[in-house]
Amino acid sequence: MKRVRFCDRVQVYQPVGTRIILRLDTIVEQFEIDCEQARTPQDLQNAKVRVIEAIDHLPGKKTIPERLVKQVMQCKK
Repeated sequence: MKRVRFCDRVQVYQPVGTRIILRLDTIVEQFEIDCEQARTPQDLQNAKVRVIEAIDHLPGKKTIPERLVKQVMQCKK
């Protein structure tokens, strides 16, 4: 990461790939929490559906890892 001094503030710029991984990582973390709290197979199914919906609602063009995760979750239905 590169630090840039701008108007008496230090801003940390993250590469584009890092931001994409971070937004996918938050979705996966929530999926893991939902799976741990699931008590029935229907709860697991709902967790998978939530992952698919979360990826669909991401702004911008979907990256290859996001598309792969979505396809895997759809196959698990």
